[in-house]
Amino acid sequence: RNIGTNDPGRVMKLLESNEPQIQAAATRLVGQWKLSQAVKPLGLLASNSGADSGTRRAAIAALRQIQSTEAIDELTKL
Repeated sequence: RNIGTNDPGRVMKLLESNEPQIQAAATRLVGQWKLSQAVKPLGLLASNSGADSGTRRAAIAALRQIQSTEAIDELTKL
């Protein structure tokens, strides 16, 4: 399915999926797109000990890819 970068809100909603594979894929995508609005949700995913470990690793990698001050702040909280 084609989501398109012109509607980042659609992929942001996928970060809230109950399916770990969908959540991890969305996490990787927001990192590749460097979506700054994803920093807080990514920080929550990365720090959630109850989240799927693959999703947590993807969230950390996405924060590294975004490289904003806010993303670095989220990484230092981990």
